[in-house]
Amino acid sequence: MRQNLQDYAGVVALAKELGAIYSIDPTITPMMDGDRSVLNLGIGQKELQQVFRTPELVGNVEEFCATPGAVGDDIMDGLPCSASHTFCYISPYGDVFPCVQFPLPTGNVRQQKFLDIWNYSPQMNDVRSITARDLPTCSSCSHVGTCTRCPGLAYMEGNMRGPSSQDCEKSYARTGIPSANMLAKAAVGVKSLAGAGLVQISGLKQQAAAPELVLVK
Repeated sequence: MRQNLQDYAGVVALAKELGAIYSIDPTITPMMDGDRSVLNLGIGQKELQQVFRTPELVGNVEEFCATPGAVGDDIMDGLPCSASHTFCYISPYGDVFPCVQFPLPTGNVRQQKFLDIWNYSPQMNDVRSITARDLPTCSSCSHVGTCTRCPGLAYMEGNMRGPSSQDCEKSYARTGIPSANMLAKAAVGVKSLAGAGLVQISGLKQQAAAPELVLVK
């Protein structure tokens, strides 16, 4: 975040002292109710470039920031994300989502068996059906094989098969090559993805509070 960008050296030192593994992720995600105000905590493009060229944070900088290579069928037909494939998220209210950052309701374990939701939910299976080849914008992008595109963030922007603007920004910061989404925005006069008037999803319905449990001896 903007507030702790310069503190990474201390975190790295602490991890080494403890013999722990460390990693970074500069992505700040919207809240599950669609509130995007927390995105103001994120670092800008200049800072992203600084982070992505720091060996202590990314390893081999030349390899990490390399120009994207050719993309084969294994990438185009592969799984862009593990959401609903190897994991999901169950809220405290029993709502099941493909991922903690993918607020697409697929069922509720208070009304259905989890296995029925996992195996037969139309929404869950729709997420599973997505491959890189199915993405209208990203399938033609030079970054499609290396981008960290999050379908949950794309969903919060309006279309889970669309681009995730934050991931476009990260790809650009790494390589200096604009994504297909960035080029499309530039063509219509949008100078910054951050100010592109992204589509807000409707907030999740608030669940009724569970009745208080009273123990009587």
